[in-house]
Amino acid sequence: MNATQTTIAHDTIDAVVDGDRPDRNELRARTRCRDLVACETRSRVRGRDMDNELVDLFGPMIDTYTRNQAIADGVLIPLLAAGDAGFTWPVAITAAAHAAAIAWSPENGATQDEEGRTWDVLVMARHSVSARRGSVRRCAFGVLCLPNAPGERAPRLTRLVLASGPGDDGSPVLTIMLPHED
Repeated sequence: MNATQTTIAHDTIDAVVDGDRPDRNELRARTRCRDLVACETRSRVRGRDMDNELVDLFGPMIDTYTRNQAIADGVLIPLLAAGDAGFTWPVAITAAAHAAAIAWSPENGATQDEEGRTWDVLVMARHSVSARRGSVRRCAFGVLCLPNAPGERAPRLTRLVLASGPGDDGSPVLTIMLPHED
């Protein structure tokens, strides 16, 4: 792999914060190039097609589950305010992470709301990315939140992870999740 391919293969969430944003065409070109490099590498492994080797080993693919299906099913929840928080790639949060850090019942009082809690999660995620030096595909961070239960007054640290990966069409996306969910 040459230097250009290495750079492309190691694209990370560093580019999602304002000021470091490559344009959309550059991101698509990087993704296509990375996919081509991966395909060429797979087909050259030991002179055989790697896909056939995987089918021989594991059998044919049974099913797939796309990001869009996960959003439609409620397993992932898109965070539409991510652009306002400085993210340039789409951001979604898992249902479990949403329940732990964002969900708020009005019966628990008017001191919090889901919009403010969403903003807290996005700002802390963006801050953790900005504070990183070097390239990472996963970035751990924490958010202090009141538990979503009546009478709770003491905030607790909720640990979350921001992970980058390809979307359904290969374009880069971000997912916020609990540490054990990956």
